[in-house]
Amino acid sequence: MKARLPVTIGIATKNRPDHLAETIRHLARMAPEAAELLVVDDASDPSVSIGNPEALPFPVRLVRHEKSTGLIAARNAIARECLTAFVLSCDDDSYPISGDLAEAVAYLEGHPELIALSFPYLEGSMRKAMNPSVASAPYPVRQFIGCSHLMRVDYFLRLGGYWEWLVQQNEERELCYRALERGWGVAHFPGVTFYHDYTPAGRNWDLQEYYTMRNEMAVELRYAPPLVAAAKVARNAALAALWSLRRARTGFIRGYFAGCLAPMRRPEKNVRLTMRKARDWFSYPWS
Repeated sequence: MKARLPVTIGIATKNRPDHLAETIRHLARMAPEAAELLVVDDASDPSVSIGNPEALPFPVRLVRHEKSTGLIAARNAIARECLTAFVLSCDDDSYPISGDLAEAVAYLEGHPELIALSFPYLEGSMRKAMNPSVASAPYPVRQFIGCSHLMRVDYFLRLGGYWEWLVQQNEERELCYRALERGWGVAHFPGVTFYHDYTPAGRNWDLQEYYTMRNEMAVELRYAPPLVAAAKVARNAALAALWSLRRARTGFIRGYFAGCLAPMRRPEKNVRLTMRKARDWFSYPWS
């Protein structure tokens, strides 16, 4: 048995036991040298069971929330409970399918200017490439994706974790804006590929669309330079109306107006990017 990696596999889950079991099965094959699997059960009904943890190649720890706190708060709880330098973040329906996790860990260890690594991933039954690599070596990107990234835990905690008001969606973008102010970036690491089932089980699409639009507006109005923020206000007004009409749901349009008011909900002084820094950052690939 190889030495344990300084990595905790972190999964927040709620009411998707079959997908969680499948994800753990793949993780046991692809990341057997992880120091620990840490699962936060966000008030599942019935409570999550890991099955036969003794048969897994890594120790398992299960943290139960009796009252649901939401995905973002659950991920913050994972970071606070983490006993290793790094956390490999998976959804309960996402997991690595190729590559060497040890190489990713070594790269992040060797680059203290980075808070996280983003990975390419395939999504759904058609295995659509959602975050394809544009180079064979690691390169800078603006942000990581929640379902597939490697995080440096101490930087994350020094930033105070995710903004829990967001509940779900776009928490990565908000964190990366704050990390940029500290001089911490993100790199895309092509050497590890994830799969994200993106199952509809347990998803409320109207609510997810609401949070997606609300949170994008809240984040961009808080951090983007004024001209960029103004462009977002105009662009997203049109998109919210169009997408709501196409889907015959009101989530996007309700989220748009809620997001326009969101900066008032957080009292700390806004730290906006300068236009010069924004131009450099926006020149990077998305993730």
